[in-house]
Amino acid sequence: MSNVESKSSSNAEVRPVVPWVKGGALLAFGVLLGLLLGEWRGASEGPLEVRSASEMETEVRTALREVGAFDRAHALGRVLRSLDGENVEGAARAVRLGVEYLDPIVSQLFLSAWAGFDPLAAMEEARSWPTAVSRDLGMRTVAREWAASGRYLSAVNYYQSLDDAGMRSMLLGPLLRGWAQSGDVDGALDRARVAWERIDQPEAAVDGFARGALAVLGPEAMAARISELEGTGTDDFEKRLILASIGLLANERPDQAARLYSHFAGDSPPGWLDGGLALIASPWSVRDPLAAIEWLLEEPDGPQRTLELKNAVRAWTLQDLGEAWGWWQDQASDAEARVVERPVLRSILLAPALRALARVRPAEAAQWVDQVGQPAGRQVLVQRIAHFWAQRDETAALDWARGLELAPEDSVAVEAAIANGVAKAAKSGALSQ
Repeated sequence: MSNVESKSSSNAEVRPVVPWVKGGALLAFGVLLGLLLGEWRGASEGPLEVRSASEMETEVRTALREVGAFDRAHALGRVLRSLDGENVEGAARAVRLGVEYLDPIVSQLFLSAWAGFDPLAAMEEARSWPTAVSRDLGMRTVAREWAASGRYLSAVNYYQSLDDAGMRSMLLGPLLRGWAQSGDVDGALDRARVAWERIDQPEAAVDGFARGALAVLGPEAMAARISELEGTGTDDFEKRLILASIGLLANERPDQAARLYSHFAGDSPPGWLDGGLALIASPWSVRDPLAAIEWLLEEPDGPQRTLELKNAVRAWTLQDLGEAWGWWQDQASDAEARVVERPVLRSILLAPALRALARVRPAEAAQWVDQVGQPAGRQVLVQRIAHFWAQRDETAALDWARGLELAPEDSVAVEAAIANGVAKAAKSGALSQ
C-alpha cells in the first residue's frame, strides 16, 4: 500500500460535520448512488452475489449489453454492489474493452464503486485509459468520490504528489466539491481559500467548493451562508464565491439567487457583480419569465437590466405569445402600472413582444409600433411588420406603410420589405401546389 493511501485509513482526518450541515456525507453523483443502493426500479431484486473476478467480468459484460441506458445502468448498479478487492479486476477488464465508446455513466458508476474501497487504485485505472475524454472524466469522478467519502486528506495528499500541473488543475475543483459533500463544508472552504491564494486564483477551486456546498446545504441554507460574506473591499475570493453561488442557485432556486444578488447589489451594484443579473435572469426566464421580469423591474436601471428585460420578454413570447402579449396589454392599460409613465421602459418591454407578434398578427402589431421610442429599433419593427403583413394582405400593408411619416430612405426600405413578403408568399404558394 502506498504512503498516500495508507493515510486514508486514519479516522483522524474525518472531521465532524459542522452544525449547520444537515444530513450525512453525500456522493456527488446522486443518481449513481441511487442506482448503486438499489433505490430505483428493481430495488427488491437486491445485489447480484458475485465473488470471483471471472464471474464479475461476465456479469459486467452482460449488464453492458442492455440496450436502454436506464436498464444498462440499473443492471450495472446491481452487479457493482458486490464489487470488492477480490473481483474488481474482472470488472476492470470488461470496462476496458469498450472504455473509448462507453456511455460516460458506465465509467462513473464503475469508478465510483471502486473508489468506495480503494480510491488510489481506481485513480490509477482511470489514468491508464487511452482517450483524454474518458481519462479526464474518470479521474475527476474518482477525485470527487475520494474526498466525498471523508478521506479528503489522503485525496489532497495524492493531488499534491502529482507533477503534472494541468492534471492538478483538472482535479482541484472535483476534489473540493467532494470535500464539501463529505459534510466538512468549513474545512473545504478553508482549503479553497488556500488554493485561491497559492495557485493564482483558480476559479475551479471556488466553483467546485460551491457545487459541493450547495448539494449538502440546500438552496436556502447556502444563500444564507453566502450572505454572511462581506462582498466588499479587495477580497477577490469572496467575490468569486458569491458570483459562483448566485449562478448555481439560479438554476435551482432563482428566487434565492435573486435575493442574494440584491443583498450585495444594494441601490448601486458594484462593478464586480457585473454579469450577476444575467446569471439569474437567463435560467429564470426559461422557468418563469413573468417572475424574472417582475424581479428585474425592481432592480436599478442600467444597460444589463435593459438587456435582460428584453431577453425575458423574448423568451416568454417563444413559450406563450398569447400570455405574454396579454400581460403587456394589461400593463399598458393599467393607470397604476409602472410602465405607463415611463416611455423608455415601455419600449424595452414592448419591442421584443412586437417582434414576435408581427409574425402572427401583423395588423395588431402595427397599432402599437409607434410606442417604441428608439428610432432605429422602431424602423426595424416597421419593416418586419410590413414584411409579414404583405404575405397575408399586400394592399393593407401598403396602405399602412404609406400612411406612416417616414424618411425617404426608410420608406424605400419598408416597400422593399413588402415586396419581399409578397415574393415569399408567392413562392410558398407555388411550392404548395
